Amino acid sequence: MYHNEKGITLVEILVSIALFSVVVTLFLSLFSDYMVMTKRVENEVDSINLAEEVAYYIESSGVAPTACGPSDEIMDITNALEDYESFGLDSSNQLYYTSPENQRYYPVVKKLCSGRTAQEENLQLIPIKIEVLRKNSGGTNTTITETYRYLSGSEVN
Repeated sequence: MYHNEKGITLVEILVSIALFSVVVTLFLSLFSDYMVMTKRVENEVDSINLAEEVAYYIESSGVAPTACGPSDEIMDITNALEDYESFGLDSSNQLYYTSPENQRYYPVVKKLCSGRTAQEENLQLIPIKIEVLRKNSGGTNTTITETYRYLSGSEVN
């Protein structure tokens, strides 16, 4: 009797299809995780670049606080950034930046006056903190990044 042992049985085909589907499923789940992580990293890089850009605009426009009071306070940077088309004001009159990917970021600049050292006061340096926020779907703000700078100011104490 003649036996053809060169062929593949149905069981072997089913096992190979099952193994292939497990490998493809694992690959696709990793790929989707990487896509989510890439989007998050892209948002963080955008916000870091925005914070640096806001710091540059503040320094180059000459917007310097004239006095540092006893507590921290939010600086109004609208005048420094009003000429740039990527920035705008929302319905609550809050400054925002729209990225090329149509994401909205809200830069907030705070003067950090409460913890100034004597050396900072003698050099007339005012520390500032630039936060970049995003609004969640619930309307609450989430800080994405923050950076710190010094501005030269004239003390009016």
